[in-house]
Parts: sequence; C-alpha cells; structure tokens
Amino acid sequence: MVKINRKSLWPVALSLAVIALTSEAHDGSEHQGEASAPSPRQATRVASAMDRMEGYFPNVALQTDDGETVRFYDDLIKGKSVIISFMYTSCTSVCPLTTKNLMAVQRALGDRVGTDVFLYGITLDPAHDTPTVLKRFARAIGAQPGFTFVTGTQADIDLVRHKLGVYDPDPVIDADKSQHGALFVYGNEATGKWQAIPSMLPASRIIRSLGAVM
Repeated sequence: MVKINRKSLWPVALSLAVIALTSEAHDGSEHQGEASAPSPRQATRVASAMDRMEGYFPNVALQTDDGETVRFYDDLIKGKSVIISFMYTSCTSVCPLTTKNLMAVQRALGDRVGTDVFLYGITLDPAHDTPTVLKRFARAIGAQPGFTFVTGTQADIDLVRHKLGVYDPDPVIDADKSQHGALFVYGNEATGKWQAIPSMLPASRIIRSLGAVM
C-alpha cells in the first residue's frame, strides 16, 4: 500500500491575482447551468479580466510528448477549459493514484476530451521526463488525444506552477518534487474561472466541478 504524507504535501494557494480576475469577470449574478447573454457591463468586465489574465499567465515554450514545441498560454490554455496535473513518470507515491483517477475522468468525458476540455500532465522532473519518456508513459496508461504530457526547462515549469498557485511557501519543501500535492488545477481561460480540487475525489465529482467553470 502506498503511504502518503499528507502533512507535507504541497498546498494549493491559488494565486490571488487569478482569483481577483475571476471575481471581476463574474459578479455573482449568473446561475450555474443557466445560459443567458451577458449584459454590456458584464461583457466589458469579462473582456477586461481576460486582457489582464493574458498578461498574467506565462507564455513559456514547452515540449509535448509528441516533441512539438508549444507555448503555455497561446497553445495550451488560451480560450480552453483545461485540467492540469503536475506529475513525473518515476513517482511512486501519489502520482500513480492521481494518474489513475485522471484516466477515469478521461473515460467519463469520452470524446469531449480534446474538444470541450483538454487534459495536461506537466512533469516536475524535466531532466528525466523527455518527450520520448512522456510519450512512452502516455501510451502505457492509455492516454487518448486531448490528454497531453508536457515538459520544458525546470525554471519554466516552476514559473507555470507558481503562477497556478501550486507551490509550498517553504522553498526546501517546494524544491522536493516528491512532496507535491494530490491536486488538479482546472479552469476556463476564456471566462477567467480557475479552481483546484483534490485529485483523489471520484471522477464524477471532478467532472461536476469542471462543469461549473466550463
């Protein structure tokens, strides 16, 4: 049985900047599941939040498991609903459980993955997890199109992680990839809604939460 030291897992303190953008883009007047045209005032606030969010997210160059060079903001999240998991292929503690659950989410979403929502696994160990290693890992677990694994420089991955609020304030703990949290960050860049959820929850619960931001 895998033992997880929950006291030392990275917390997620989603960036106040992202939360502030979300609150400006949504004044609380809409209701979940209710489709209605935004008022001119709401549309202006959403556009303003999106403009500032574009400058917030790093647009660093990363490499996919297909060996393609992409930009984090322009190519991976802009205008999309996404679920992001930080992982690494040699992890033997929380990663296998997290990946198994994300695969359950993929199966439940079916062909919506790659169209309505995109799944990303961002490695915390880029020195080992080359595109070739990530592709082999993706094939082994049965990842389908729309579920992409990504690597890059350590500095760029750390920047993305910190901007998404996935870090520990203690630099020693933060530098220890084995202490990373069992969490998914999910959001809709087009609306500015971003949240985090424990990755061990049932896939149905994760999908319901995702529906609130899509």
